Amino acid sequence: MHAAASIPIPPEAKLTSELRNRGNISAADAVETCLWAAIHRETDVGADLIRWTMARPFDLAPGTPYIAANAFQAVPAPWREFAGSPERLLAIVHQNEVEPFGAFQMVGHEGIGSDIEVFTVRLFASDGNLMDSSIMMQRTQNGWKRVHWPVTLEAIAKQLREVPPPK
Repeated sequence: MHAAASIPIPPEAKLTSELRNRGNISAADAVETCLWAAIHRETDVGADLIRWTMARPFDLAPGTPYIAANAFQAVPAPWREFAGSPERLLAIVHQNEVEPFGAFQMVGHEGIGSDIEVFTVRLFASDGNLMDSSIMMQRTQNGWKRVHWPVTLEAIAKQLREVPPPK
């Protein structure tokens, strides 16, 4: 996620209520489904759209559940119990990131080869704030998935040390 700033919502932006679960046959559909899942707190749908890579950022070789599970151990135990899996934890984090936003706009798209696409999504809040988010998607055997590195879990673990999970 990138910096927040204040700007009016442009007419070409869509309300988050217009988001749909479009599946993940195309990268653009998967991005909309990721946003829909976060806005509507559909944790399992959001978790299913996460794909792990290897341990280093920008290493896009397939990661294994073991790598993510190992990084998940750095997350405080109450959060691990609440989330149940590294994928569900990331889906919950995404839900909290998008919660204040009521409109969105795709403002950028770049293909990196045939199997990787990066989208820039601008999210608008009713108070005039906005946030740009880059979402990297990768084609898998099971459709397009949002790319995450296990180091993301390590960063989240540090942030959650002082925060109790929801009840």
